[in-house]
Amino acid sequence: TAIGPYFSILQEKKDTNKFSKIILIHSVRYFSDLKYLNIIEKLKKSYKNKLIVLITISREKKEGFFYGRIPSLLLNKKIENHINIEMNCKNSHVMLCGNPFMVKDMFNLLQKKKKMTKNLRRKPGNITRENYW
Repeated sequence: TAIGPYFSILQEKKDTNKFSKIILIHSVRYFSDLKYLNIIEKLKKSYKNKLIVLITISREKKEGFFYGRIPSLLLNKKIENHINIEMNCKNSHVMLCGNPFMVKDMFNLLQKKKKMTKNLRRKPGNITRENYW
């Protein structure tokens, strides 16, 4: 799934030392779609307090999980308020992967609301993105 590349990056721990906090947001449609909780728990133990994991479920409400689409949760500041960290163009880098509609919505939102720019080899920015399908 789209979270796979991030598991690899986090398990390798390559270049993760340059970040004081890593926030992983994993979204599924239904609770039954959560297949990687064991991997997530191992990563949380490995990183201790450096890794914050938020799980959202977009089509059913479940206690202990965020409900809704990631762009909406970011727009209404529920994510930032929950983790007590403000995302901004000065100290944040966002890596997007998954449903192309979510990636597009998030990219546009981050550009407009957070003044973030696309990360390019010749011109570093704040957003790295990849569509999953």
